[in-house]
Amino acid sequence: MTISTFGDITIRVTPSGRFEARTRYRDWDGQTRQVQATGDIARAVERSLKSKLTTRYLQQPTNTSLTPDSSFGDLATYWLEDIDLENRISRTTRNLYERNMRTLVLPVFRSLTLR
Repeated sequence: MTISTFGDITIRVTPSGRFEARTRYRDWDGQTRQVQATGDIARAVERSLKSKLTTRYLQQPTNTSLTPDSSFGDLATYWLEDIDLENRISRTTRNLYERNMRTLVLPVFRSLTLR
């Protein structure tokens, strides 16, 4: 798949009786990721998924200024922003990642550059 394209859409019924539409999407960074939507009506779920796909290209990181001289802290900030844009993990998990980065990782690596 080329960047900003998606594969076949599959729709299945979940154990709860709701519909789930899924497809693979080639993101701006070349990675293929699963995108999904759920709802009560199959056609509506497919439309919802296609709507998500039409705005997916807007979710690329805005900070692309990392260089070999950037600090590890800058990289951590970039990583957390990327997680927020993907919206693939729960808010609680994201906050846990941020806390661990701030309290465990950055105190040791803060003064290092990416070089």
